Amino acid sequence: MQKRVYLGALPPTTITLNTTTLPDIQAGSVVLYRQFAVGKNSAIKPTKAGFAINVNISNEYLHILRNSVFWAEGGAKVQQW
Repeated sequence: MQKRVYLGALPPTTITLNTTTLPDIQAGSVVLYRQFAVGKNSAIKPTKAGFAINVNISNEYLHILRNSVFWAEGGAKVQQW
């Protein structure tokens, strides 16, 4: 496994969100705060109680973590004709 190198910036902060059901998201999905990208889902792992979702938040947006609630919001679904 290669070590990641971050030039000029600290690595993002990772938090783990636990849920009993898996929302319609995947690893690599963007995390939005008021329609603005602040991070991404880095991993989703099954647990005994449901799922653990690791979320990387860019350090410049750590202030939004205080008193924040996270929820999954699905993207638009497009039907091809």
